[in-house]
Amino acid sequence: MASRYQCSLPSDVLEKAIKDLNEPENIDKRLESIDNLKARFKEKCDKFELLDESDEFLLRFLRSCEFDLEYSLKTLECYHKIRSEWREVFDLVENKKNIRKSFASGPPIFWGGRAKDGSFILLQRPGLGNSLAKLIASVFLSYEKMIENEEAQIFGITVIVDLSHLGFRMGMQMASIGKRFLRMLQMRFHRHNLHELHESIDANSLPPFLGGTGQEIDIEEWTREVIDT
Repeated sequence: MASRYQCSLPSDVLEKAIKDLNEPENIDKRLESIDNLKARFKEKCDKFELLDESDEFLLRFLRSCEFDLEYSLKTLECYHKIRSEWREVFDLVENKKNIRKSFASGPPIFWGGRAKDGSFILLQRPGLGNSLAKLIASVFLSYEKMIENEEAQIFGITVIVDLSHLGFRMGMQMASIGKRFLRMLQMRFHRHNLHELHESIDANSLPPFLGGTGQEIDIEEWTREVIDT
């Protein structure tokens, strides 16, 4: 039998999860919520096989939906539905070594800094050598790697998209499928100029191409972490 989730969050992070995400402070109630979500999925979504029965996987969905069971169930079902239907993308996700070259050419990468609200930063530069399917697979793989971090689940992820390399054709394609993909990942995008961006994120948490004073992007390191592990 798989071991159950044990909370090792720092006290201040746990306090935020309790306050902002309605996370139960009591470990038994937290596990009960996980068990309820698993049971409801198997009862109501029986056309899908649960991809991961671990507590850690299910806890992600509960946190993203502020421990609302029915909303968590709908989100978990949507996740499985899109993975099942969008094979052009998820065949690449499930065979990620096949996109290593295109991933290394300019993937979405986790940037070491964090925004002023504590959220983790994901940089995306579409158009640098990726087909649309490979781009979406890269975003998904990067997001999945980042969300393994419990603090990213609680503080959230700020996505910065540099559109300077985006061609017209890919831009039109992204507009047509964007809502579908964002719904799966529970993401929202907001447009900002550099001035507004610097109001949300300190300059030392941004790379030079975004007017920051942080370190240059190390694409190869992120590629190894996402693709080679």
